[in-house]
Amino acid sequence: EEMLNDTPLDHGTMIRFWKWLMIRYTPENYLPMKSEFKQIITIARSQSFREIVRASAQKTYSIALDEVINEINGQLKKEQKYFTYIYDYLDRELPEENDLRGKLISGLIDMWYSYSSRLSQIRAKIFLRKDIFEREVFFTDKVKVNNNTAEITWEYDQLLNVIWKRALHTNYNLPDIYKKYFENGNIQNSDTLGKIPELNEESNRKLLSDLLGEYMGSNNKAFPYNWVIYHVSDAHKRIQPRSILNLFSKSASKQLEEDDTSFETPLRPRYMELVMSDVSANRVTDIKEEYPTLKFVFDNISSLMQQFPVEEGKLNEALNALIERGSLSLTSDEIKTKLIDIGVLYEYKSTRKGTERRYHIPDLYLFGMGLKRKGPGAHKVLFKRK
Repeated sequence: EEMLNDTPLDHGTMIRFWKWLMIRYTPENYLPMKSEFKQIITIARSQSFREIVRASAQKTYSIALDEVINEINGQLKKEQKYFTYIYDYLDRELPEENDLRGKLISGLIDMWYSYSSRLSQIRAKIFLRKDIFEREVFFTDKVKVNNNTAEITWEYDQLLNVIWKRALHTNYNLPDIYKKYFENGNIQNSDTLGKIPELNEESNRKLLSDLLGEYMGSNNKAFPYNWVIYHVSDAHKRIQPRSILNLFSKSASKQLEEDDTSFETPLRPRYMELVMSDVSANRVTDIKEEYPTLKFVFDNISSLMQQFPVEEGKLNEALNALIERGSLSLTSDEIKTKLIDIGVLYEYKSTRKGTERRYHIPDLYLFGMGLKRKGPGAHKVLFKRK
């Protein structure tokens, strides 16, 4: 980050940066050995990353970089082979400050879009969060790139099947009530992936009721199937796989630590309630790494307000105090917009006429931010259910 901040951040520099890295990580035996390419190969393979960064700012290298990459493609064509370059963790590994992440990713995608019709043997797979692509990536042919994208999403029932898969692969003896669900075609067996449960919503509802009971605690609280999705969903009703895995694994571990076998079902609902603060804290830690510009807000908002939902005026007052205290470059409206975009904050109008707009935070983030809930959870509005 320090080196790139000392370099012109124009679009051409960003594209050349990724071309240098592409050459750098190409297997040596596929790099052209022609003398005219020696300088390019030397810089790309340099132990000093700073040299690559400096070279990215030099327009004079543009043609030579393309020629080297064309030579690599030609060699692959002779051998009837293909290369696929894979890019992942861009949201965490690239700095968000000064819009650097967006500029770098814009250059990366634009480079590969231009190569898609020119390189017959070389392709790329770029794993990128949708919100980053929509909010931070800008280049001329961005709309056309949508024809070459595929969205990877997890449905709630798919994630529950991941839980069951993990349980099936443990060394513990599973209760008979559990095993009966994975008969009669509800499971596949793969040589590479092992057991793959395929339960639908109806079966998952029944299994969770057998596992946790008909309701999550006394006073006829939510059904287990509903309770879980309410507590691990963000404000866009999306579920992070790690959060739902943490909820089940931590609650089971907690019950084992307590040596509690007194309940009529294998897993007591109270342990899920007890570990929600840990599950939320883990998710908040993850999102602070993804959005470092909001870290100060996540870490300190509880010192200015303790509970949600909250009226817009009070939230603005707290955010403005944080901006001043932390010397943040964002405005309160920008912070709210960003928190809404990433699924942390939910905006809704009060049902009472003439009252202020209010904001809520899902339990997935609320507890990990050191906040408390006053009244019903955000799911009352998000899911329009009890």
